[in-house]
Amino acid sequence: MVTRVSSVALLLVVAFSALCQGQENAGWQTLAPDSVELPGTTLHYEKALAEHVEAFRTIYGQFRAERARIQAECQALLKQRDEVVAEIDRIVGLAANDTQRANQGGDLARIATSLSLMDLARDARFVLLQRETTKNYLRHGGSLPGFTYDRATDTVSYRLEFGGPAGENGGTGSHEIFLPVESPESAEKEFRQFLSALAKVGTSKTESVGGAIHEIVEAAILIRLKPKDPNFRWFTDGFSNAITTRLLRTYVGEEAANEYADLHDTTRYADLEKELNLYYWMGIGYCIETPLESEEDLTLARYAYATAEANHLIEAHGLECVKRVLDEVATGRPTRAQDLLAAVEKATGENIRDRLRHYGPFPSKAEAIARYTEQFQAAASRKDYAAILPPLSRLLELKGIELADDLRCYAIAAVALFHMGHEDMGDRSILGPADQYQSIGSNMGYIVLHEMYIGYARTCSNLAKARPSAEIVLKTEPDFAPALAIMMDKANEEGDKEKAHALARRVLELEKDPENPWRQLAEAALPAARGN
Repeated sequence: MVTRVSSVALLLVVAFSALCQGQENAGWQTLAPDSVELPGTTLHYEKALAEHVEAFRTIYGQFRAERARIQAECQALLKQRDEVVAEIDRIVGLAANDTQRANQGGDLARIATSLSLMDLARDARFVLLQRETTKNYLRHGGSLPGFTYDRATDTVSYRLEFGGPAGENGGTGSHEIFLPVESPESAEKEFRQFLSALAKVGTSKTESVGGAIHEIVEAAILIRLKPKDPNFRWFTDGFSNAITTRLLRTYVGEEAANEYADLHDTTRYADLEKELNLYYWMGIGYCIETPLESEEDLTLARYAYATAEANHLIEAHGLECVKRVLDEVATGRPTRAQDLLAAVEKATGENIRDRLRHYGPFPSKAEAIARYTEQFQAAASRKDYAAILPPLSRLLELKGIELADDLRCYAIAAVALFHMGHEDMGDRSILGPADQYQSIGSNMGYIVLHEMYIGYARTCSNLAKARPSAEIVLKTEPDFAPALAIMMDKANEEGDKEKAHALARRVLELEKDPENPWRQLAEAALPAARGN
């Protein structure tokens, strides 16, 4: 699993709901009156955490050692990046020219040398406060950098983001990094988890240099594979992980290889083995994003078992089997998922279809669709939005993306996410796949998803955010009434009454049903036309 890191930023959202009492203070320093000097930083903490100071010192020392190790691994990789890139291309059979090879090396260097958040915030100071203390302070009018308090919901959010050191990318070079902890009892664990994540920010969202190598391997595989449909991830991520572990062992060291391999240890996910639908795992651009821990666990399990399948093939048939498979599908045409299965079987003699069927909870695809449909409908009938998302995701994976009707899964998910309080995630659940469709040249999917986004924006009572989608749709469908209504709303806001009235009249011509919400919006904008 690899997510490209384009900027050094950390986003923390901390929600507090418990009620608490206290008095307003003049500044955050009054909340954390004690401090201790650590190598390269100062740790401020409230008195309730004082007995944990020596543990904090030890944990911070481990963080510095971990960061130093990661930086050393990056340097080891960079010294051999040309050899690493050449070996990747040899393994997958990519005949890269000099320009492509240079770009691959540049990408590897860019990812591997991204500095951590702490490298950028050289003068950062840590502030450890209890969540109750923090919330109470904000509730009574105090202010803290990066924190916002919503009085209506009595919740706090915290955004910590660095753009660079002083004078670079708007960075200040001096920051307080606040870490609100649940309680003194949990403070050591939370501090350790935070620093562990912080140590890796800027290298990758998996583990240090392994993520950088994975990126380049996966890109090379995709260049050769040219997938036509989304059900290829078991192969691309599985083989990228398997190859990355071997490259780490050769070019970086045993510790880095073992650490990366441990991420994909299937024993952690044995309880999910029969729930994976591994063959139907969709490329990341097609997936429905959710905040559910169960879906994150499923994704991690899929990575682990996909890697296990790739390791099985490599161990049984040699690393050369990767090139042989890709040679089978390298016809110059996009590769279908079924073509990929046939290529694996021809190149290795393995019945990969039966191996992948092992990861399905139902005997047949039809039965799986029926059961997930039943689960979805039951959750929808009781408006259990969180319970809607898993079966909806499985239905999207199983039914595919060929029919416009199936794309409704994205819109349904977006509405569910909106009702769960994740409007931004809902936005991405439609606009992300729309971008994916555009990238593969599917204008139908691209337009349909933007049409759906317009309807979703109305559900969110935020028509303005659908204006770009309306413009996209109208280029192809100039009489799409919801898009015209969005542009009417924009014209009204901008004071262009003549344009707004013309658009309203057109919406009324197109939508005759008096209950249609877009007609009602037009009627409200053009009272004289009501009833036409």
